[in-house]
Amino acid sequence: MVFDILILIIGGTILYLGAEWFVKGSERLAYALGIKPIVIGLTVVAYGTSAPEAIVTLFSAAQGYPGMALSNIIGSNIANIGLIFGLTALICPFPVEAGLIRREIPIMLMATFAVPLILINGYISRLEGGFLLLGAIGFTYIALKLSSKLSKKTILSKQAEETLQLKKKNIKLTKFVFLIIIGLVFLVVGGKLFVGGASSLASSLGVSDRLIGLTILALGTSLPELATSLVAAIRGYAELAIGNIIGSNILNIFFVLGATALIVPLKESITQNYVSLIVLIGLTITVSFFLRKKRTVTRYEGFILCISYFSFIAGMIIMQ
Repeated sequence: MVFDILILIIGGTILYLGAEWFVKGSERLAYALGIKPIVIGLTVVAYGTSAPEAIVTLFSAAQGYPGMALSNIIGSNIANIGLIFGLTALICPFPVEAGLIRREIPIMLMATFAVPLILINGYISRLEGGFLLLGAIGFTYIALKLSSKLSKKTILSKQAEETLQLKKKNIKLTKFVFLIIIGLVFLVVGGKLFVGGASSLASSLGVSDRLIGLTILALGTSLPELATSLVAAIRGYAELAIGNIIGSNILNIFFVLGATALIVPLKESITQNYVSLIVLIGLTITVSFFLRKKRTVTRYEGFILCISYFSFIAGMIIMQ
């Protein structure tokens, strides 16, 4: 068991470093090529922070753990809303941007309700995966279309702001390409170790791979969102952190689940996931209510979300 935990920690660390380097390298390469900051934030950063979920989910499904694969996505989205959103509001209550209500919130609700719908027949087919991927493409198109109306000063990460000066410097692009390649290698290696350690730990503890996916894997693959959101909140950019969380939840379902099902169809029953799905839907509706109009999300609301998340984790462990 100690060895399994060690492998899990090593795999998680490598996975996190891979995601960090991949996003940073892609971001800076794009800036060096003269691409608008907002476009990078809505594409590279959003997809980059979902990379750990994508790698872990795909490896889980490919190695014969469909329960772990689906639970990782559901658990990550629950962690994003309950833990990360909640902590962000606790640290720095933030104002709701009006455009968020009109655009991203309805899309997040639609993506969330799509999960139980495609699980009704107990099987997520390649066709359903393809439809989910179309949702990811549609969301990306909308984000890029709307980005042309936004100010170039809108930055979604601290690294992005720093790299605005890269075009003025004579820096070789190969440096960023190398960083991207190393990041991808670390993502693959870390993802394989992370899944292997998690499945071995589940066997050692006598718990289901589904519970491991909802807890350890979900929290581990949410590390990029957690780190980015907390740093943003502490520096007074909480609204940017929330945009990242909501975008990640949308892409986890449309992109990660869609791509995984397209490659490896998942055989999973809705009855095996009804508790986690009810919690996910409940938290998504709750956050949508908090963001229902132009207002400020309070610390009290953040506290409610955090308590809900830890209660869910405790309940799943007790039910095991």
